[in-house]
Amino acid sequence: MGCNAFRFSVAWSRVEPEPGVFNQGALDHYNDLIETIISHGMMPVLTLHHFTWPVHVERRGGMISEDFPEMFANYAKHVSEHLGQKVPYWITFNEPNLLLGGYFKPWWDSYYNAPPGMPESTTPLEEIEAVGKLIRNLFLAHKRAYEIIKSKNPSARVGVNQYCYGLPRWLMELINKEASSIKGSQDLYNQIDSLNERNKIRMGSSRTQ
Repeated sequence: MGCNAFRFSVAWSRVEPEPGVFNQGALDHYNDLIETIISHGMMPVLTLHHFTWPVHVERRGGMISEDFPEMFANYAKHVSEHLGQKVPYWITFNEPNLLLGGYFKPWWDSYYNAPPGMPESTTPLEEIEAVGKLIRNLFLAHKRAYEIIKSKNPSARVGVNQYCYGLPRWLMELINKEASSIKGSQDLYNQIDSLNERNKIRMGSSRTQ
């Protein structure tokens, strides 16, 4: 097919089935996979977090726990120690902006668009607080993983891939600008209030038609 790269995801739950317990057999499996990719003339592209994480991580608070960056860093450390020299491209989080859908549900959705979802009794304020914790943790976890991977393989390219929604470029850039302006919880509250006001206007105009 003319492909020169092969992207795959590591299953965190297989590599670390229990807190601090790492499965050598799982790491050997991914090493064999990388060797096979290279033998077919392709570059391996490794994704560390692709919408799944161990149950034991979720039980300890999941991605919004204060300890999540450290949990993710420890996982990244073990993976990069075994595979770092053979992988030129790393993705820490697949579509991190889509992960917000696991903690915030807009008024037009009847369900959460990503894992893990929140309890039915969750209030909008609690959702906003959870999103604030998630954004902070994703940045910190990515930074830690980046530093660890680069320490094992200085020439490695490390980043994330954004979920683009299939929107026009100008609209995607506007969304990115709005998202990057969030510096803390108050900015989140302001943006949610703005969305709510727009919805009230939209609902009001629809009733008058």
